[in-house]
Amino acid sequence: LAAYERQVATLGNAMKRHGIPVREPFGCHAIYVDVPRFFDGTTVTPDHYGGSAVVAFLLLAGVCACDLGFAFGEYKDGHEVPPPAWKNSIRFAIPRGLYSKEDFDYVARCVGATYQNRRLLPHLHPLSGHDEPLRHMETRFGIMSR
Repeated sequence: LAAYERQVATLGNAMKRHGIPVREPFGCHAIYVDVPRFFDGTTVTPDHYGGSAVVAFLLLAGVCACDLGFAFGEYKDGHEVPPPAWKNSIRFAIPRGLYSKEDFDYVARCVGATYQNRRLLPHLHPLSGHDEPLRHMETRFGIMSR
């Protein structure tokens, strides 16, 4: 368990070196990027689905993450209800013993590049699936014009 905790801390510290706002203390299975702090000082608001834009961008680099802010939000009475700020995170789960330091450095560089260019990320809107029970798995997004 201690080795697993060190492995998670390796990714968390690598992200911190790239200036990425991560939630601390680090857990023992994942690193959480703080979405409101990630987009602080930009025009991205909760209705722009910034966390989902980050996740979509990272998938292009082969980095898998989950927008928990969208997962814990709700679509109620025809309106999006964002989650509490403390739940608005991007989760990077780490299966025990599968990744090397080089893998973590790669993920941190990709997230760091995304963070440095966060003002360029598109604003998204849900096309379908946002009212489904597993919305973070079912939703299809489109790009909003700014």
